[in-house]
Amino acid sequence: MEHVLRQSRIALRLAELAGLDDGQRSIVYYTSLLVNVGCHSDAHEQAKWFGDDTAMKSRKYDHPMLSVAGAVGMLRLLGRGQPLLHRFKIGLEFAVSGVRDLDGMINRHAAVARSLACEIGLPEAVQAAVGASYEQWDVWGARSRAWVADQR
Repeated sequence: MEHVLRQSRIALRLAELAGLDDGQRSIVYYTSLLVNVGCHSDAHEQAKWFGDDTAMKSRKYDHPMLSVAGAVGMLRLLGRGQPLLHRFKIGLEFAVSGVRDLDGMINRHAAVARSLACEIGLPEAVQAAVGASYEQWDVWGARSRAWVADQR
């Protein structure tokens, strides 16, 4: 429940250890507060596919993204808490359109957070940091980097 406070404290401590000046730490501070603001923008889609979106999020880092174990773990959550027939139906719908729904979620999270940072008048450095917060240096991250590049 205190995820944002915890991540902000950790981020600020790392900024301090890295020797960042007050201006740079300010960017870290606002970025850490806003980075997850967009995560709820598609909670209804996540709940549609996985039932309890909070339970799904609590397990999303159990396995590497795009790994077989990660895919199996996600498939086990499809329609969770529903009768078997409903889970089967959800599984079929997911195969047809669910993957496409999930594919853009991380990018939308960053876009929503960046938009909020802009709307409340935070510096461009904070907007850019929030917009790039979900970057990864792997195959999955290549898609988000391409999307961020398209937004510039």
